[in-house]
Amino acid sequence: MDAILPTPSPPSDSAAGASPATPFDLETITLTRREHVALKNGVAYYKSLHTRAAQRIEHLKLRHKKEITALQIKYKALDTALDQAKAQLRGLRQQTFGKRDERAKRITAPLIGSLPSVGKIKRPRGQQLGWQGHGRTRETLLAVREQFVQVSPCCCPRCGLGYVEMAGTQDSEVLEIEVKAYRRQVRKQRLRAGCQCQALPNIVTAKAPPQLIPRGKLGVSLIVEALLSKYRHGVPTYRLLQQWRDLGLVVAQGTLTGNLQQIFPLFAPLIDENLNRLRAGHVWHADETRWEVFDPERDKLGTRHYLWVFRSADVTHFVMDPSRSSSVPKATLKGVTSGVLSVDRYAAYRKYARETPGIQLAYCWAHQRRDFLYAANQFPELAHWALDWVERIGQLYALHRKRRALASEPKSDAFALIDKLLRDQLNGLYDHCQAQLQQSDLHTKARAVLESVNRHWHGLVTFIEHPKLELDNNQSERSLRPAVVGRKNYYGSGSQVSAQLAATMMSLFTTIETWRINPRQWLTEYLHACALSGGQPPKDCTPFIPWQMGKTRLATLQQD
Repeated sequence: MDAILPTPSPPSDSAAGASPATPFDLETITLTRREHVALKNGVAYYKSLHTRAAQRIEHLKLRHKKEITALQIKYKALDTALDQAKAQLRGLRQQTFGKRDERAKRITAPLIGSLPSVGKIKRPRGQQLGWQGHGRTRETLLAVREQFVQVSPCCCPRCGLGYVEMAGTQDSEVLEIEVKAYRRQVRKQRLRAGCQCQALPNIVTAKAPPQLIPRGKLGVSLIVEALLSKYRHGVPTYRLLQQWRDLGLVVAQGTLTGNLQQIFPLFAPLIDENLNRLRAGHVWHADETRWEVFDPERDKLGTRHYLWVFRSADVTHFVMDPSRSSSVPKATLKGVTSGVLSVDRYAAYRKYARETPGIQLAYCWAHQRRDFLYAANQFPELAHWALDWVERIGQLYALHRKRRALASEPKSDAFALIDKLLRDQLNGLYDHCQAQLQQSDLHTKARAVLESVNRHWHGLVTFIEHPKLELDNNQSERSLRPAVVGRKNYYGSGSQVSAQLAATMMSLFTTIETWRINPRQWLTEYLHACALSGGQPPKDCTPFIPWQMGKTRLATLQQD
C-alpha cells in the first residue's frame, strides 16, 4: 500500500509576502508503508546513536576533568618536590661554601640584595685607618743570640781617615726558630774494683738514666711532639714523619704507633681524676660527632664510631664509643642525680633526661637560630620572616648577656630590671610563635620551624632560672673542633687502642687549655715523671692535676 505524504498547505496571507512558493514546495512524494517504517526506524536508530554519543561525550568530559584534577594534584606535588629540592640544594650549597660564623646573618648574596637597606656601613676588617696600634710585642722571655754587625768599610771613602768609635749600638730584633734532631748517646761509666773484699762485682757500671719505654728508641721529646701534633693540631702521622725526615730524622710509622700504644696506660690516673671532676659539676655541655675506627677485627660490624664530649666549667672529657644511644651519657655521668645539661635536640639526651629525673635539658638557641637562617636560604620568600626572628633572638642574646654580667648581684635593681626585660622578651617570642602557627596560609617550612620551637620550648627556657647558664651549646662544639680537624686530615683511627688514645689526649689537652697551662711543658714534665717511675704512672699525680696542684705550681705552668 502506498503512502502519500501530506501536501503542504498553501501559504497564508500573512506569510504570502515572506517568500513565494517554489515548485519544490508543491511536489509530493509517494512512499510505501515499508519505506515509511524503514525511515522511522532509521530516525530512531540515529537518535539512539546521537544519545549514546552525547553520553559518551559527557563521560569523556567527566573522565577528562578527573584526569585534569589528578594531573593538577600531581603537578602541585612535583612543583612542591622541586621547590624542596631547590631549597635543599641552596641549603647544601650554603653549608658547603657559605660562611660558618654564628655572629653573621648568613643569608646568601641574592637574598641580601632583596632585603631593605638598614643604612649601616659595614666596618672593614683588620686595623682601622688612623689607629696607631700597640706596636711590636717584645718577646722578652725568649733566649737571645747576639749578632754583631760591623761598619764596612771602616774609613772615609774620600780621605781614608778611619771612623771614631762611639758608645752604644743601634739594636733591632728578628725572631727565629731552630728545630734540630739529634742522637742522645748514653755512655755509662764502668769502673773496676780496686779492693779485694769482694763486696762488689769486679766491674761496676753506672745506672742507666730513666727511660719512658724500656729499651725504647724514641725519647720523651719525640713522644711529646707526636702527641701534640696529632691530637692538638690535627697533623696526620705520615705528614709528621715527613717533617722529621726533612730534618734528617727517619722513623718508621710502625715504631711511632707502637710507642704511642705502649704509653697509653700512663694516662689512666689522669683520666680517672678528670672524669671524677666532671661528675662533681652541676652544669655540663654535651655533643657528639662521628669518628671512623678502621679496626680489622671489627670490619664486619662497621667502622662508624662516635666521639662524645662532655664539658663542665673547668674539665672536658671525651668518650669514644660505637653507640650513639643514651647509654653513653648515662655511663659518663654515672652517679649524677641533678644538674643542667646543655645540648642540641638529639633524642638520646631526652631519653637520658627521662631516665634521670633530676637532670634538666637546656636546648641550644644557636641551633634554633640556624633553622630560621636555613629556611631563608632555602626559600627566598621567607627571608624577611626569618630575619625578623633572627633579630628577635639577637635581642634575647643581648639581654641575657647583660643579665649574666649582673649575675653576681641578683638582688640589685639593675639585675631585676634586666631580668624583667628578658622574661618579657621571652614571653613575646612565645606569643609571636603561637600567633603565627594559627595562620592558615603559613608557609610549610616556616610552620615546621615554628613547630620545632614550640616542641622544644620547655628546654629553650631553662636558662631563665639559671642566670649564669649560656644560651647555646657552642662550648662543646668548640671543644670538638680539634677532633673535626683531625678527622678531616687523617679520617679516624686505625685500631681501638688508637681511638681510645685519641679520646684520652683530647680530654687532657682541652682541660689543660681551659686552665691556660702550657701543654708542651705539662706533657714533658709528666712523661719525665713516668720515666722516673720506671715507665709507670707516678704514685702522686697531684702536681699534674690543675685543680689539685698548688698556686705556685699552677702559675709556673700557666702561659700568658
